[in-house]
Parts: sequence; C-alpha cells; structure tokens
Amino acid sequence: MKLKGLSDTRWNCRAASLRRLKDPAVLRSVLSVVEDVQEKTTDGVIRATALGLMKNLRDPKFIITLVALSPVMDLVDHVCNSLQSPQLDLLSAQELISSLAKELSHWQTTATWNKILEDAAELGSLIDVDINGSDESRHRARKIPARLKEFACDSLPPSEDASPRNTNTSDLGEGAEQPSEKTKQMRRVFCVADRLVAELERRFPPELGDFCILQRTHMFRDDADGRLERLAALYGLDLAELKSQWLLARNMIPVETDRDMQAAHALLPKEFVVLRWLYKVALTLPVTSAGVERKFSKMALLKSKLRTTMSQARLEHLMFSFSESDIASELNMEELVSKFARMGNRRMELL
Repeated sequence: MKLKGLSDTRWNCRAASLRRLKDPAVLRSVLSVVEDVQEKTTDGVIRATALGLMKNLRDPKFIITLVALSPVMDLVDHVCNSLQSPQLDLLSAQELISSLAKELSHWQTTATWNKILEDAAELGSLIDVDINGSDESRHRARKIPARLKEFACDSLPPSEDASPRNTNTSDLGEGAEQPSEKTKQMRRVFCVADRLVAELERRFPPELGDFCILQRTHMFRDDADGRLERLAALYGLDLAELKSQWLLARNMIPVETDRDMQAAHALLPKEFVVLRWLYKVALTLPVTSAGVERKFSKMALLKSKLRTTMSQARLEHLMFSFSESDIASELNMEELVSKFARMGNRRMELL
C-alpha cells in the first residue's frame, strides 16, 4: 500500500478531492488508512510522510479550510466544465463568469463564516477533533515571505458583512489587540475568494462577451452594432469595412452553424479580410485549459525523473516536442537521424 498525493494542477481534481474528503465516512477511512500505513510500514520516508499527513488531517485549521473551500471549488469546477465545451456560447460563458464573481463576493460574510465554523465543528466531532480548541496551543506564527506581503490578510476584523480586500497588517498599532487565530484564518480563506475574483476580472474582461456577435445565434441581436463598434475600436479595425463584411456574412452563414465559429469562419469568402481576422482572434482567445493542464502534469514527471541528467536546453526541447506532438509526429525521422549523424562523431576516445 502506498500513499498517493492529490492533483495540484486541475480544478476538477481538486474539487472532487475536497468533495470526497468532506464526507465523514471517507475522512474516517482516510485517517484509518494513513494510521495503518504509519504503523505497518518499515520505510522511514513513508512513515514520516504518514505522520505528517496524520497531523495535518487532524489539524482544526485543515478541517475548517476543507469545509470552507469545498463549495468554492465546486463553483469553480462547474464553471470550468462549462468553459471547456466545444460548442461554447461566448455570451452565456461571460454571464456564467460574471455570476461566479458575484457569488464569490457575496460569499464573504460573517454569517457565512459562522456557518462554516458550525459545519467544521460537526465534522471535527465525528473524528475526535476539537475545532474550538484554545488558541494557546497553536504554533509560533510564521514570518510572511516578502513576495506574499501584498496579500497579507491578518488585519483588524472587518465590518459585519465586509470583504477583507485591501487589508494589511501594517494598519495595526503597537498597542492594538491582535486578531484571534480564527479571525486570521477567516482572512486567509476570504482572501482566496478575493484572489479568484480578481483573476476572473483580469482573465475574462467584459470585452470577451462582444465576440458573441460572430456566432450565428447572436448575429441579429439588438446590441450587435454597439458590440461591433467596441471590437473595431479595441483592435484598431476599419469600422465601415468590418460592418459591411459582417452584415453580408450574417446572411450567408447557415443557421445550422449555431455557435460553431470555426465552421462559420470556414464559410467566409477570402475577400472578407477584416472579418476573417476578427474570427481568428475569437478562435484564439477562449482556448480551453484541460489539454494544457495535462501537459503540465507530464512536464512535472519529466522534470522529477530526468532533470538532473540533462541540460536546461535539452529539457526545454523535450518539453516543447511533447507539447507540440501533433507537429513532431509529421517530421521525417530518417532525415533527423541523418542530420544528427552528420553533426560529427560524439564518441570520446579514452585511449
């Protein structure tokens, strides 16, 4: 029996792991398995890992964080699955992202935190963990790394329903009362939601929704002209030329294409240069991330197994050839071998 780490790359793996671990029966089973490994293994490394896992799993901070972040990861997981649809509706996707950002902002209330503590206390009681233990037994506070100081959250308690955004420990005077450990943990958990909202706003700006007018199902919207004008201004395109090509195209593209912009782009005449360029931009921006995440997972394996046996340049070349496997598969291997042979003899004469 071996201990297996959780995924650290894909959102749906994280959400599924938290969802399962939040189940009391599953959590008790995990604790039992880790304890069994700890007692029976003869490998010192595995025993030390099991001891660390057992300590963390029974830590009140872990239980509270598990209960707090599980619903957040579920929300993110549902949105990620919707964004990875091959027939993605850009307008619906933008509304879904906006809804997620609003929900994460509304989630940061004292009432929500009190409910989290209640659920965490109930879960802790099932595995003999006292969530409401004294703060005196906590570990010495760690120094915040310089690169994370801008995200420091251990500040004064906020108003009843205020978000902890833009709080900083420097606001505390020397004689001010330090916040409790649970208040600090509330700050850390809410800062995760704040960071998610900020990243959603940065990665999915409202301008992305304007591309919906390139989908056949949205071409006859009342606000289509305004969206077209904003796209022309954003990318510096000739509005008159773009609009004339778009007006002609919306009557040429069949209804069957619906939300398939790739099919619509293939039907456009080559003379529609400006509109075809805008379609290329739209087809490039909303790239799904599942394939990229899988490649990152493989890269992590490559680094851990072979990193110490090769140069940085060779490692980058191998990762590039794996990521672009569709291009690499079309290369002539015999020609590559011949080219390598012509580069010179690489055998070292020892005598």
